[in-house]
Amino acid sequence: MIRSILSILFGGSRNLPVEIIEALRPNAEAAAQRGYDLDAAVMSQFAAEFSQPRKGWFDQLVDGLNRLPRPLMTFGVFVILMLPVYDIVLATEVFTAWSIIPGPVWAVFGVIVTFFFGGRMQTQDIDFSRGMAGAAVALPQVLEQLQAVRAMTDRTPQVASTDTDAAATIEVVQPSDNPAISAWRNEAGG
Repeated sequence: MIRSILSILFGGSRNLPVEIIEALRPNAEAAAQRGYDLDAAVMSQFAAEFSQPRKGWFDQLVDGLNRLPRPLMTFGVFVILMLPVYDIVLATEVFTAWSIIPGPVWAVFGVIVTFFFGGRMQTQDIDFSRGMAGAAVALPQVLEQLQAVRAMTDRTPQVASTDTDAAATIEVVQPSDNPAISAWRNEAGG
């Protein structure tokens, strides 16, 4: 009698509790099989794509260009680090000019570079208006610093004046009554 009541409630040959649970939570074995099937399909697609040898010069050129950004960015970082050693004034100009770039723009650069290398960066906490206002406030000071740096770069050699100054000549030629010089002359026998 209990069997007949349970078969009426849950269906004769069906496993109704399992069906209800699978409707709420996926079957782990079936999900693993679907994942395996997807991975196998992706791998077979990659195998088909890369099984053809690349023979053309264009393919080789594109492969070479795809490999350039990482070494160029690394080389660029080393150039930036060595720039102050080579020319401190130029480095100061570059870094001072970079200081007026607002934080949100740097965040956009960072996101582009990060996404280029496959990472993710969250930019939800960036307050664009505050960064722009801070850059606008700092602009006069930065321009003043740039003018000071540019004034230091004036490295033209100055030529000494060849004119004679009569007053200076007379002062040098006429003897002075400096007690230290008189004592020195007396000791030297002069």
